[in-house]
Amino acid sequence: RVSDAALFEDDASPQSHAFEWIVDRDDRPGRREVPAAGASDHWFVQRYALAVLYYSLGGVDWKDKYRFLSWLDVCLWNVPMYDAVTEQTSFYGVTCDDEDRPTSIYM
Repeated sequence: RVSDAALFEDDASPQSHAFEWIVDRDDRPGRREVPAAGASDHWFVQRYALAVLYYSLGGVDWKDKYRFLSWLDVCLWNVPMYDAVTEQTSFYGVTCDDEDRPTSIYM
């Protein structure tokens, strides 16, 4: 269980906003149905958990949204930033491991 069901009934909760987004407005190609109660779907859980984070932290008011809540895979919810001094590129937003599991969020 990812969230208490009562949180979906509170229209002001980040969980309710995230659930509404993933069910009604997530326009990712090949999007899936909401999994049945008790079923596990890592794709749904990743998108939902990151959407809860977005709404919890006031993402609608962020100056740079780092591609959050876009149609892209969650591993692309980031923006590359090049540092000319160190000659390295860092990613602001979500980063994932080699198995496409979110591992960090840098804001």
